[in-house]
Amino acid sequence: MPLRGPAGVIAVTVLCALLGSSGGCGTTQAAGNSLSVAGVNTSDSLAGLYESLATAVEDKIELETLANAFRDDTLEAQARARNEAFSVDAETRKQRANTRQLDLKTALQLRRRAAMARRLSDLYQALGGLAANPAKPTVGDAARNLAGAVRALDKDSLEGGPDPTDLVGMLAQDLITIQNANDVRVAGQRIDSILAGVRALYDGESRVKAYRVIIERRGDVAGNVTRVLVERGWADPVPILRRLAESKGIPWDGQFPRDDAVGRRDAAAVASLVVSRTGDAAVAATEEMGLALKELSAQHQVLAASGRPDLRGAVALAGRVKEYLDEVHKLQKAAQEQREQQQKKEEEAERQRRKKAEERGSPSTVPAGPQLPGGGPSN
Repeated sequence: MPLRGPAGVIAVTVLCALLGSSGGCGTTQAAGNSLSVAGVNTSDSLAGLYESLATAVEDKIELETLANAFRDDTLEAQARARNEAFSVDAETRKQRANTRQLDLKTALQLRRRAAMARRLSDLYQALGGLAANPAKPTVGDAARNLAGAVRALDKDSLEGGPDPTDLVGMLAQDLITIQNANDVRVAGQRIDSILAGVRALYDGESRVKAYRVIIERRGDVAGNVTRVLVERGWADPVPILRRLAESKGIPWDGQFPRDDAVGRRDAAAVASLVVSRTGDAAVAATEEMGLALKELSAQHQVLAASGRPDLRGAVALAGRVKEYLDEVHKLQKAAQEQREQQQKKEEEAERQRRKKAEERGSPSTVPAGPQLPGGGPSN
């Protein structure tokens, strides 16, 4: 089993140095392991990116449900003030349903791409095994699994992106040929051809900004929902404002005059902007991912030409993608924790309202706020 991560690259580099310039690092375990390490790291980062994008789409679905509830609530209040009845018209309901179905489809497409990237990682893992023991290759099984994941993408294009059908056809022959590979250099060349197809799909979708659009749409909806929650007093913007001040070196604890309508409106606007920009790290990850795939492909060419690939650059780029994704996940976790804390406050406030109403012998007439898609009061 090949070593993973930068430690694997360092170990391979030391081994090559010990072997000297006699060509011992050509198609030996060192070269195969080095390429395997970089390929595993890059493929895993690609899978993580696709999974993060799928989560962003799923978040948008829930946030949009809440945003629609706010919009309907406002329109209903306006109609009530005019002594008019209100209902969501059929065309609006249809548009919302269509948007939801498109988002669900996009999330599924991204999950399938993540599965493809995981199978590509397995193929690189098998390349390391082939370098270690050519008599017991596992490349065939890994290639067959990748072929199944690629076929699942057939005619499964993202909005505005290229048709993956071309990728399916492009990789079919290479995936068949590599199943019988028992030499690192031959297997490396076939994997390079497969990687070229994966890059073509990724770069094609990047050029039409398919990934960026997903991130920005999620950010816009999250920002709008945050603004409404803060304006209505259902969410506390102080933690967001405090983090903003800390990141910019501003001596401010995020507090503001809560009984001032203008101050709350301004706080809501700032919090909305901050939340809408939390996707910046995800955008940076998509850009670095393209560079990582390009560098990995370049080192495949070096392996074919000289048998001496230098994978440190590819591993570093894949590592930066992971760092960006870790930052995205940290922000998502912080937001989730804040939502949970706010929900507990709302539930406790509702219990107190009901208790006081029961003591007075009358039902509570104080509104408890909107309901989240999964049930329970919003934050």
